[in-house]
Amino acid sequence: MGTGALLIVDRLEFHDGPPRGRGRQPSPIHRVVRTLIQAGADLVVLVTPPDCLEALKKHVARMSALCIAPDSGDAVPTLLRTGFLYLQDKCSRILVSTLDYPFFSAETAVALLEPDAPLLRPVCGGKEGYPIRLFSSLIPRILKKGKHEENLGLNEILNGSDHPCATLEVEDEGAVLPFQGAFETPQATVFPELRLRLVRKKPFFGPGASELLSLIEEVQSVRLACQRMGMSYSKGWKILRDMEEEWGAPLILRRQGGRNGGSSSLTAEGKALLEAYRKFEKVAQSLVQEAFRNCFPSLCSPPPKSREAYTETSFH
Repeated sequence: MGTGALLIVDRLEFHDGPPRGRGRQPSPIHRVVRTLIQAGADLVVLVTPPDCLEALKKHVARMSALCIAPDSGDAVPTLLRTGFLYLQDKCSRILVSTLDYPFFSAETAVALLEPDAPLLRPVCGGKEGYPIRLFSSLIPRILKKGKHEENLGLNEILNGSDHPCATLEVEDEGAVLPFQGAFETPQATVFPELRLRLVRKKPFFGPGASELLSLIEEVQSVRLACQRMGMSYSKGWKILRDMEEEWGAPLILRRQGGRNGGSSSLTAEGKALLEAYRKFEKVAQSLVQEAFRNCFPSLCSPPPKSREAYTETSFH
């Protein structure tokens, strides 16, 4: 299983971007999603209250992030449970954050993924920061402990794992810098952004197509996958037909009607294409990051301390 990322979007005002025009800054949501993708997260999930879901989907359209919501409720524990239940069988390691701390760097997120501590968070200048990284094996215990506690914050909920939290010293002020209602960071960060597409006669497979196939395989329905992406059913099928035409093989298997209705899944060729594209993305991102560090050393953050530098502590 790969790496997942869970972002709790519990306040509607974060959905509103900065004023349009020249020199505008990315919204906190856009910033965090880009950072997590840059850090190599295979699946970025944003959890928000039900009445915010559609607005959030529009806000992150075409960013390779999945937006979900609980059936009801907007408390942080409810949102966290929803995200954990979705991710626990899909990822072995999960980065968790809220939009209160949107400025951590991709280097910090990458460093948190390396150590073997089940629960880990960054520390800068003696202050605890974000994101928090945990093994998905801790999730059942956390969910059980916090099941009936609706007034707890993220730290208190994660304490429910009964596992000491390790800390990793980083030189990243953004990891401990809270969002204060302004879109400016202490210093704007420059980073490479890579969007890969496969092309034959025309472009036919990229991040959006990858997300669509992933969702079809998960929910076993083209219609539901399109709804999750905020896309019309007809547009989804046009994308799928173009994919199959350019790739030269069926990618979707449709099963008609029956007592429980029809369903859709990926063919063996579709699964192979999706797996190869994900691997291609990871390799390419790694090469781009290395080239960026070599070509722009002055723009890169100092490397975090070695994996032996983390220490155990408790949330507070």
